Amino acid sequence: MDALALAAGNAATFRPVRRRGRVRGAVPEDEVVGVYWVTTMPRFRSRGMGRALMHALLRRFGDRPVTLTASRLGRPLYESLGFEPLGDAHWWS
Repeated sequence: MDALALAAGNAATFRPVRRRGRVRGAVPEDEVVGVYWVTTMPRFRSRGMGRALMHALLRRFGDRPVTLTASRLGRPLYESLGFEPLGDAHWWS
C-alpha cells in the first residue's frame, strides 16, 4: 500500500505523539484533510468516477493540505492529481 500526500499548496506540519517517553506517531498541527481508501465498484472503474470525486474533494477543501492512503491501483489517478508518494504503509492483521 502507498501513503501519498499532496505536494501542492501548504505543507502539513505534524506534532509527535509520545507515550511512555517514546514517539509513537504524529498528528497534524494545522487543519489537514485525510482521504482513506477511496474505492470504486469493479463494474464502474475507469469511467472517471474516482477522478470526479477527488476533484470535488480538492475544490471543497481549497488550500488545505491533503493526505491520502491508497492502493497501488489508484496511484496513476492520484499522481495525475498532484499527489506524490511519501512512503509505504504496512498493514497488519
